Amino acid sequence: MVDFYLSVAEKSIPYLLQDTTAFLNIIQNLNKNFPISDQTYLITLDVTSLYTNIPHEEGATFVTEYYEQTKHLWTNPVMPLIIKTKLFELIMFILTNTTFNFNESLYKQLFGTTMGARFSVKFANIFMHVLLNKFMREYTGDKPPLLARLVDDLFLIWNTNIDIINSFISALNNFHPSIKFTSTISNQEIQFLDTTVYKKNNH
Repeated sequence: MVDFYLSVAEKSIPYLLQDTTAFLNIIQNLNKNFPISDQTYLITLDVTSLYTNIPHEEGATFVTEYYEQTKHLWTNPVMPLIIKTKLFELIMFILTNTTFNFNESLYKQLFGTTMGARFSVKFANIFMHVLLNKFMREYTGDKPPLLARLVDDLFLIWNTNIDIINSFISALNNFHPSIKFTSTISNQEIQFLDTTVYKKNNH
């Protein structure tokens, strides 16, 4: 039920990639609208163990706030909306009652969410969207013109210099106590999802 209630909010996230085809469409549009040059950098970021590093209450708060912001887009007449405090309660119930078996012993997960929970992908996607938006609002340095994302994999393209890129990544890595990023930066070509993105003749 929670997974269902988060579907509209997740679909409203801009530049959230559903698959490789969606990414290729973005690249195709870049060729039409974005100036590619020798100064164009290709950047990928990867969140380190995203699912297990989302704090429970902060994650539930971020997700329910975005649900509230996007509920005017809800069009399903069969399933009426619930108030955000009830959604928060349901999310916290899921997060605090995740158990798993290891080596014939039963454990309770105390932090983050599991990749096995039905709602975890939407929960992680919305959490990352809210977190990145919050960072972009507060960061006073130069920002990339494009940031596309598939859950914990991010793609950036930026006409700038390496010092500005490093400052941006450093600030991003210091923004949250448990969400950290690894990065790859290239002026020529880069791997993202199951593609190789490279520059040729300013395309």
